[in-house]
Amino acid sequence: MFLIFGVFASHALGDAGWQVVAYAVLSLTLIRMLPVAVSVIGLGLRPATVGFIGWFGPRGLASVILALVVVEDAPALQGIEQIFAVMTVTVLLSVFAHGITAAPLSRRFARARNSAGADEPEHEPVVELPTRWRGRGETLAPGADRDDRGHRRTE
Repeated sequence: MFLIFGVFASHALGDAGWQVVAYAVLSLTLIRMLPVAVSVIGLGLRPATVGFIGWFGPRGLASVILALVVVEDAPALQGIEQIFAVMTVTVLLSVFAHGITAAPLSRRFARARNSAGADEPEHEPVVELPTRWRGRGETLAPGADRDDRGHRRTE
C-alpha cells in the first residue's frame, strides 16, 4: 500500500499549490481535532488529554486506503488529481509533524499526568452500580461489574 502511495505521491505533489498545503494544515488541526474533542466531550477528560488524543489520534493510513479506493473505483472522477494531492500533502505533513512531535509531546503529557498525581483518576467513574449493590451516590469503576473472565456479574 505504501509503495503504491509513494508512486502516486510524487505525481500528486506536482498538483499541490498553497491552497492544498493550507487545507492539509487545517486537516491536521481543526478538521481532525475538533471532531475528536466533540466525540469525547462527555468523558470528563482533562483538556490536555483531549488535545493529546486529538493530535495523535486518527492518522493517515485510512486516508491512503480511501484515496486508493477512489482511484481504483472512479479513476475518471472530476477533480481526482486535486483530491489525491490534498490527501498526499496531508499524509506527508502528518508523518513529518507527528514524527517530530511524538517524543517531546509524550514526555510533556507524561509530566503533566504525573504532576496531577498517579492516583488521581482522569475522570469520575461513570458506571452506575445496580440498585441492590449500592448505597446512596455510589458508583462503580468501568469494568468492575464484570468477573475476571469478562462476564457480567449477576449478584
